[in-house]
Amino acid sequence: MQIKKEETKTIVISLDEYNDLYSDFDPRPYSVRAISDDFIMELKRVDPELMYYNYHILFVIPKERRIIKEEIVIKKRLIEFFNKEYLMHNTHKKQIVKQGCLFVGLGVVVFFMFVYIFPKYSSFGIDFTAFTLIFELIGWFLLWEGLHQIIFESKEKRNHINLYKRLSQAKITFVNDKAKEIEGKV
Repeated sequence: MQIKKEETKTIVISLDEYNDLYSDFDPRPYSVRAISDDFIMELKRVDPELMYYNYHILFVIPKERRIIKEEIVIKKRLIEFFNKEYLMHNTHKKQIVKQGCLFVGLGVVVFFMFVYIFPKYSSFGIDFTAFTLIFELIGWFLLWEGLHQIIFESKEKRNHINLYKRLSQAKITFVNDKAKEIEGKV
C-alpha cells in the first residue's frame, strides 16, 4: 500500500441541511454540537485503506439553505472535532503500548521466578507443582496478551490516528447543488 501524498481525495457529501452533519439528539448550537456517527462512518468508508494523505471534503447543499456565517462555524467545529479525536486516539494508543510493555515485563519476571527461583525451593521438600503450573500459565498469559496489545491493538489505533490527523488538515468547502459548481471545485 503506497500513500499518495501529492494527490488529494475529494469526498463529496450531499446535505439537505447543516443538521445532517450533527447528531439528532444534540440540540446545542453548531459550535459545540456532537458530530453525527453516520457522517464519520461515511468518511471512513470513502478511503478505508488510507491511500490518500490529503482530503478535500466537499459539502453540496441547496443554495437556498446555505448560510455562509454558519459554514464558518461548522468548518471550525469539524476541524476541532477531528483534532480532538486524533489526540484522544493517540493518547489511547500510548496507553495500550505502555500496558502491553508492562504485561510483557511481568510475564518475563514470572518466567524468571518459574525457572530460577522455584527450583531452589523444591529441595526443601515442599511440593510446588501446583504453583509452578499456575505461574507458568500466568507467565504465558502476560507475555502473549502484552504482545497482542503492542502489535495488534496499537495497529488498530494507528489507523484511527492517521485518519483523524488527515481529516484535521482537510480542506472543507460548501457549494450549491449545481453540477457545474461541483465540477469546478473537484
